[in-house]
Amino acid sequence: MSSFDEQLALSSPPVPARSLELDAEFVRVIAQAEGSAVPRRKLRSRSVVIGSVVALGALGAGGAAAAAGLVPWFESAPLHGVVTTSTDARCTLTFGVKELDVPAAPVSDAVRARAKAAAEKYLKDFDLSTLSVAQATRAVSPRSTVDSETGPAMTVDEHEVNAVYEEVGRRVDAELVEQHLPVTAVSLSMASACDGDDR
Repeated sequence: MSSFDEQLALSSPPVPARSLELDAEFVRVIAQAEGSAVPRRKLRSRSVVIGSVVALGALGAGGAAAAAGLVPWFESAPLHGVVTTSTDARCTLTFGVKELDVPAAPVSDAVRARAKAAAEKYLKDFDLSTLSVAQATRAVSPRSTVDSETGPAMTVDEHEVNAVYEEVGRRVDAELVEQHLPVTAVSLSMASACDGDDR
């Protein structure tokens, strides 16, 4: 390491080491804050942070999955379901889980595999029809109707499907924390295809 790197390392603020306790506290604080916070515009940070794939648009779920090279994931995904948006569009959603290797939050291969198995089991047992699209939508920031620095404009259906993705992600994270598994060990992926005109 060069002297510049050493000086840079010494000058940076201390960062707590990732742990199951820290993950559990993080999920608890977020849940508490979401329950009392006024909705505000959120970046699609969850999608970026956990490296998820949300395939939306004209290609449809199968086409988007194939285009992204995800056909094996798509065919063996643990959760497939249909939700109806406020525009009466029926949207087919497919959720999958992938192991992550995050250098900033290292976990063993065995723990990573257990986290993936736990998340997949949760998704297999989850009945998507029990999730309220309206409730999930109220829990996220308002829909962006114009392109901006926070992201592109979203159709009603895209916004509501994204809200469902966020809610499923919160539930998977809570399940992992309950099982004392790190939420950083896996990422949640979703593909969707909606019928009808959603603009």
